[in-house]
Amino acid sequence: MLPGPTYIKGCPKCSCRIAEESLLSGNNFGEVVWSDGMNDAPMLPNLPQLVLCPDCSTFLWLADLDRVDSPTVFRVPEDTKSPIIPTFSDYVDYLSSNKLKPERERGTRILAWWAGNHPRRRGGPKKHRPSLTEKEIWNLECLDQMLDLSVENERIMKAEIQRELSNFDVALSLLSQPSRARTEQVIKELCKNCDPFVVDLTSYQTTLEKQKHAIVIQEMRERLEQKEKNAGYKLAGVLFICLLLAIFLSSYG
Repeated sequence: MLPGPTYIKGCPKCSCRIAEESLLSGNNFGEVVWSDGMNDAPMLPNLPQLVLCPDCSTFLWLADLDRVDSPTVFRVPEDTKSPIIPTFSDYVDYLSSNKLKPERERGTRILAWWAGNHPRRRGGPKKHRPSLTEKEIWNLECLDQMLDLSVENERIMKAEIQRELSNFDVALSLLSQPSRARTEQVIKELCKNCDPFVVDLTSYQTTLEKQKHAIVIQEMRERLEQKEKNAGYKLAGVLFICLLLAIFLSSYG
């Protein structure tokens, strides 16, 4: 990961100087991809464009803010502050009190979806994971209405939303037959298991993948055993030849 310049922007309400960091390059090493579409890549951090001012808590779209100072590369001025990442409740309050353009509303609802799912990403027994709240259900239902079935990624997103809403039959009806993408395969299996929780796609193995993995392991084990047998046969052959040679030499002794 190679950091880029830090842009100094100003809050239009309180004039707080806000630092917006950038990247010149990054990579996907250690990336975790979740079924709700969130990516967590330590070497490629992604700061949401909708943030809170650290001084007055005003919602700010970073792309809308004016720069108030020249970009810095090596040292961020002491009078600047990092923006605050909103919580799920923050996003819901913002959505409830503002009329947004469709593109920004959809982006905000996706961010709210991800934020609401954070407590469920910690793993542990499913019975201890929190169920969707009424506000989460409202957000997902609104987001679902904004997605286009004719766009493959949005169709899969709609299926994941319906799965997390526990509408498993509806989710299955949205998936292609047979499933073309691995994400679809995972969602389909989770629906059949009546599992509504967000999952880590990076580490999740479907039943078919587990079976294929087991077959590969068995084949490797069998090849190793055969190799060991062949080595044993060769050793026995060598010993037999040595024995014959010893008998032959002793007969002329």
